[in-house]
Amino acid sequence: MPFFRTGWFVAIALLSCVDVMADAPAFPKMLEVTNCENVYAVNDNLISGGLPEGEQAFKALAELGVKTIISVDGATPDVDGAKKFGLRYVHLPIGYDSVPRQRAVELSRAVQELPGKIYVHCHHGKHRSPAATAGIMVCSMGWSGDQATDFMKQAGTSPNYKGLYETVQTMKPADKDELAKADVSFPEKTKLTAYVDMMVHVDEYFEGLTKSRKEQWGIPKDSPDLIPANLALQIMELFRESIRTNQTNRPEADFNAWMKQSETGAADLEKALRTGSKEAAEMAYKQLEQSCKDCHEKYRNILQKK
Repeated sequence: MPFFRTGWFVAIALLSCVDVMADAPAFPKMLEVTNCENVYAVNDNLISGGLPEGEQAFKALAELGVKTIISVDGATPDVDGAKKFGLRYVHLPIGYDSVPRQRAVELSRAVQELPGKIYVHCHHGKHRSPAATAGIMVCSMGWSGDQATDFMKQAGTSPNYKGLYETVQTMKPADKDELAKADVSFPEKTKLTAYVDMMVHVDEYFEGLTKSRKEQWGIPKDSPDLIPANLALQIMELFRESIRTNQTNRPEADFNAWMKQSETGAADLEKALRTGSKEAAEMAYKQLEQSCKDCHEKYRNILQKK
């Protein structure tokens, strides 16, 4: 083949690649933000990610142009830490079972009303914040259910959270009247039920135990104040107190059995860690992990019938 003809083919191929690149969507795109996990921008104004960890994170978000942080996590936000960098906090938590319609509308109204860029976060930025962000995009910014669930998959939302996927996939856009009726109080901190608050702390302590387990049940180097036996004791006490005071108010026998199994597993884990038995600690950890997993699959991760 003559050279000039080969050149034309190369030029045409390069132009085709340029066209494909030009057609490629700019969003969602992953961002690197100091001390924030799993950060994705879904448009020029709305970002999803994990908990901002300390002043460096708030500073990085402010430098990115963020003005408002919306937490959909159960934990109490660090309002004062954010204010040091001119950031406003709004606390509109959701569970792992769904993005409720009313909450999606409230979040959409917040994104419309509040200064931004807007940063929506949960704890690790993988499940609730991508789902909440996807819900906002469907509710008020033109995404389809398929686009929303594709983003959740891209962000790493576990398929185990069937309720999150279901509500986002089937969500309908909100009209002007529905958005106009949304609550615009936008609280900095939302008071949670005693049970939800308890579970927030259980998750926190269990995460610490998981870090210790990776260190052969030692104290993690980056968390010198983390004493694994104390964490197990705190988990046991939280389950025991919840059972004693009937904070759950649930009649299901299997739910109550899993709560009791979790209490027992945490007590066994504390004992094993106090006596230095790594084998017993491993067995107790797995028992605690499994009872929590079984309960979550039925009562936390799927849309609950009211």
